[in-house]
Amino acid sequence: MPFINFDDLLCAIEDLVIDTVTRALELPGVKEAMEILNPTFKIPSKPFKRMRYEEAIEWLAKEGIVNEETGKAYVFGEVPKSYTIAATHRT
Repeated sequence: MPFINFDDLLCAIEDLVIDTVTRALELPGVKEAMEILNPTFKIPSKPFKRMRYEEAIEWLAKEGIVNEETGKAYVFGEVPKSYTIAATHRT
């Protein structure tokens, strides 16, 4: 892949994530552990949800996820990476 655009890159990352999760669940004990830790877990499917940063801010407010330090809705520039992970698990 010497020349790819951003969408191609995201698709390649999606493939990598799906392949990694699939292979991990085939390892001895991993599937059983996952069923205990997160019984509703499913291997992700393409396409992954994509949104602009501004949409993510709106989504967090709609879902009631607030800044733990201020107790208020997030504003542009203050969303930590951990909440981008939370967003992917709620959709």
